[in-house]
Amino acid sequence: MSTKKSTLGKWLQRYSKIAGVPRIDGRGLRHSNASYLITEVSHRLGHKNPTTTLKYYAHMFANNDIELASKIEGSINMKPAKNLKLNLMSTSM
Repeated sequence: MSTKKSTLGKWLQRYSKIAGVPRIDGRGLRHSNASYLITEVSHRLGHKNPTTTLKYYAHMFANNDIELASKIEGSINMKPAKNLKLNLMSTSM
């Protein structure tokens, strides 16, 4: 299912306002999601940090290198929300 950029922008604006969080654009959302996923995979594999994960698995992806891992080391600090202000299951568009 494809979504127009303008539609995604409207959704992000609407739901960030409902959630009471700063608005993020599509690129920022993609970056945040990738950072979260890298951190989650690292945690599930029992690695001390995402750099370790990327060090051992980056060779599986063309054009990736360890330099990327060292650049992001220490820059990911994900914490779950204390209170969820939005129920995605009951909210209609």
